[in-house]
Amino acid sequence: ASSTMSAPMKAKRVAVIGAGAAGLAAARRLLEQGIACTLFDSAAQVGGGWAEKTSAIWPTLRTNLPAMIMQFHDFSFSEACLGAQADDGPVSAKPESPAPESASAPAAAASAPARAAAAAGRLPPTAASPAHPPESGTMATPSFVSPRAVASYLYEFHRRFLVPFIADGNVTTSPDNPTGVGRVPGATLEMRLQCDVVSVKHAAGVDGTQWRVAWQRVTTSAAHATSDAVGPSGAEVADDFAVFDAVVVANGHYNTPFSPQYTGQAAWPGTAIHSSAFRSADVWSGQRVVVVGAKSSGTDIARELVAAGCEVHVADKACAQSVEHADPHIHHHPPIRLLAPSGAVVFDDGVETAAVSLIINCTGYDYTFPFLENETVSVADRGVRPLYKHLFSIADPSLIFIGLPWVIIPFPLFDAQAQLAARFLAGTASLPSSAEQAQDLRDWMGGLPRARDAHKLAAHQFDYCRELARLGGFFTDALDRRLRVVEHVYRHVGPSRPTVVGGADDYRDVRYEFHTESAYIVQAPGDAVPAIHHVDTGAAS
Repeated sequence: ASSTMSAPMKAKRVAVIGAGAAGLAAARRLLEQGIACTLFDSAAQVGGGWAEKTSAIWPTLRTNLPAMIMQFHDFSFSEACLGAQADDGPVSAKPESPAPESASAPAAAASAPARAAAAAGRLPPTAASPAHPPESGTMATPSFVSPRAVASYLYEFHRRFLVPFIADGNVTTSPDNPTGVGRVPGATLEMRLQCDVVSVKHAAGVDGTQWRVAWQRVTTSAAHATSDAVGPSGAEVADDFAVFDAVVVANGHYNTPFSPQYTGQAAWPGTAIHSSAFRSADVWSGQRVVVVGAKSSGTDIARELVAAGCEVHVADKACAQSVEHADPHIHHHPPIRLLAPSGAVVFDDGVETAAVSLIINCTGYDYTFPFLENETVSVADRGVRPLYKHLFSIADPSLIFIGLPWVIIPFPLFDAQAQLAARFLAGTASLPSSAEQAQDLRDWMGGLPRARDAHKLAAHQFDYCRELARLGGFFTDALDRRLRVVEHVYRHVGPSRPTVVGGADDYRDVRYEFHTESAYIVQAPGDAVPAIHHVDTGAAS
């Protein structure tokens, strides 16, 4: 294969679609590289799936990763949202990011002192950022935090790293500014919240091929308005558009739930929902419920249902024969064969329940990009292809996807992707030739047990971050040490999780904290003295 590197870009203006963790990381790194960007999201607040008003996460959930490894490497939970876990005030009590009709409002949303503090790397005290957090080593913050705490953390991340770039002169669309271009040149950020991107397609630009991004204002409480994006004749229905040098797609992959259709479901009298619609077990107290799926969500939901007095049946593709569970309220079965008009559920081994009130499908999500109108990528079998390093369109690397991988520690990985993407778009990093990129993809796919695992990284995620850092020129010994410690913690937590569906989750009561750059602290409830784990942080090969 040719060793010719692809030509780096010199992007001046980039669209970032999605204001969750991936989009926030992308915007931050683009701005640091001196690239102006516009951040789009259909919601009225940043935070994506973690944001309280748009969340698909039930409020009693706690993360299954400790905050010390979940956080961005250079912005800790203790800096951002220590105290939010006290649950004595909702995150929505904090000022929300404004609607798009007032583009100067993002700057006004933070007071002048707050903006100055953010620019200087300091945060004024808020409900989620107390003036005097406990000193390092007190282990006062829960390690496995609530969705509210994560939402608060991302809100504070946006205040720290993005708000200083929102120029007071930024404007939205108006009769004398139909394309919505900001008045301030350079690395400025334009926030387009409550704007649903309806079309992304190539446009012939002055400097070569560019991207035309069209959007629609969200004026209802609905999270998305894409169903109205195309008129009866196929014509685009949009409020406005702008042209960009590149597009970063960071709309997440927890937007479109996948729910299987079961034989007999049309005549079945019960209710079937996806786990994204689950909010509380209490409303189903005392009833018979089937949970489909035995991974993280299925296990956690089954546990909460049992605590609410439900009889729980778990359908698990890894289970060949119905078995007794240690908890008499949980029954473990193979997948569902059919649903009966009587309300019963019949499993593949022939075992049949009495009438079931509810089926909760913990069956994952599909990748969807309804706004893409080009042929550079395709979505099939839960994969987006062809991409280089799960990130760049091989056909056109100015189309970038951040946040596709799964079975990962998300925020640090998103940040590694964002750093490489920003450096490539700024012209300070190059990619291999398209032929080499295609070969790299073939090599990766050839080593997978099934095509639908295309973006499943799991144990490979740490080397993947190293690969991105080397490509982008930001690999350091300090980053490598950090990744080694984080991987050690990740492997320490894994075996502590319940090995049976609905099992106890007391692993979430264990505290994890950095001790030094090559050691971390673990303290279980009842431990008088925390254990210190030292990690071999020798140079990476």
